Amino acid sequence: MTTVIDLIKKLRPNIKDKTLKNYVSSYNVCFKYFKDSDYLTKPKDVIKFYKERYPKITTRKTNLHAQALLSRAYNHLGSEKIFLKEAKKIEDSLKKEKEKLLEEAMKNPPEPIDNSVASSKEILNFDLVKQLFSEQEQLVNKFYNDKKKTFTIKELKEISKLAIMALNASSFFEADLYKAKNPPRRLEYRFLKFHEGRLLKKNNNPDTNYLHKPNKKLNIYKFIFNKYKAKAFSSHGVQKLTINSKLYKILKMYLRTHNKLFIENGLMFAQNMYNTNEQKLYDDSQWSKKIKSYFTISQNDIRKAFITKTYSQPTLPPTIVLKALAKKMGHSLNTALSEYRKTPKII
Repeated sequence: MTTVIDLIKKLRPNIKDKTLKNYVSSYNVCFKYFKDSDYLTKPKDVIKFYKERYPKITTRKTNLHAQALLSRAYNHLGSEKIFLKEAKKIEDSLKKEKEKLLEEAMKNPPEPIDNSVASSKEILNFDLVKQLFSEQEQLVNKFYNDKKKTFTIKELKEISKLAIMALNASSFFEADLYKAKNPPRRLEYRFLKFHEGRLLKKNNNPDTNYLHKPNKKLNIYKFIFNKYKAKAFSSHGVQKLTINSKLYKILKMYLRTHNKLFIENGLMFAQNMYNTNEQKLYDDSQWSKKIKSYFTISQNDIRKAFITKTYSQPTLPPTIVLKALAKKMGHSLNTALSEYRKTPKII
């Protein structure tokens, strides 16, 4: 017997488990309310039901997209168009709201603050990230030197911890935060692989991010981001970022001590690197927990801390600079201003 899950997967074979679960839940809610799967032939009734059930329009939009896909699965193409049209209205409304927020934020940038009297969770978190990173860097520097050839598993794990922390925190030490080369991103470093030499199109896996050294003889490294949040990717596409000096030094150390542990074309940060050759990718939850165990705050809080501190600098630069920073963080300027920036409180 063909199930709802089968029908959804047939149309969206690469659908994420979380999205699939939400779509099935959307179907079950309507099936229970309308007592029949024929509810898909009554899109206007479903829309009315959603307006009453889901005051939050972002939740309503998600469910409308689910019903559009289900309508196509059951061959109700007219209903699909109506659901998509309603979802588009919500998307347009959200876009206008964000544009308004952006306009207001640009007209009223945050006032410069004196960090010595700032009582702000985000500003305190900025200092916490720097402190914990510096402590880890000092710990590794006590046993590491370029002439040392062998390291214990414990030492390798400390170097790995420093490298992962550097991916998130190295730009906290850059002189001009607005022009930071490697501001904290989301969770995409878990897909990171190392590639030395030319990266040909046929070898460039769209589901992989790379630490790329284009020339074996030159100490030049850059990141290539093929895989990150879909909405941001639709705006920015494949991203190539140069690496700041602090991160360069630490990643070079990491490669020197760990390169032999990578299987051919393998992940740089596999779950089980020290006890087996079988590569295993960290999932979102596992990588998030690892970051939190290192910094005591979440990846989201690290990003908020960086943006809040950055926007607290004395002079707000041109919009083009703000957009470039947002792009390097893998989101839009709208997102930076409306979701991540917090205004510090003065006491």
